[in-house]
Amino acid sequence: MTTDTNVTSIKKKLDSLGSRQKSFGTGMYEFLMFMIDYYRRVRSDLKMDFDSFMIIQIVVSHEVYIMQTETTKTYSEISNEFDKISKATDIDDSLLIFKAKELMSKIQKNRLTVSSICQVSTLPKETVRRKVRALVARKILSQTKSEGVLVGPGYKLIFDETVPKTTLAFSKLIKKWKVSGVLDNLLRL
Repeated sequence: MTTDTNVTSIKKKLDSLGSRQKSFGTGMYEFLMFMIDYYRRVRSDLKMDFDSFMIIQIVVSHEVYIMQTETTKTYSEISNEFDKISKATDIDDSLLIFKAKELMSKIQKNRLTVSSICQVSTLPKETVRRKVRALVARKILSQTKSEGVLVGPGYKLIFDETVPKTTLAFSKLIKKWKVSGVLDNLLRL
């Protein structure tokens, strides 16, 4: 199914909700306010541009995916993994942590590169390369030829700053959608 076909299909489904769709505007407003707050927190709390943040999220999502290949993880388990990485003094220490967790072979097999980040983000290659270098310099990311782009020791501060706040904000959004009926309508799509 093409993107145009998907969009047309969603529009038809939204139209078919009829009077139940009256809450759509409220839900859309609440979602936009959630997104504005999210973008604001990236810029003000983390002091970074959104493209850099998106690159970090791509790297983190890759590592969380790899962490969960054998068993799903709780918030505390993921936080502990990033805490171990944050205690690394250099890239070799970070790699030892992954080796200790027997994840290195999976990381090497599914190595995240600048090119793969470009594909996911649709950002130009030189932009990604430049931003990855800057994030490596800040120790938020690390990079080697053999392992690719990984989370660096400095990511733990970002994790601690953003994940609880974003989770709470998202929970509030979902609760508002539940009360207004928006959530039920979305689940019907």
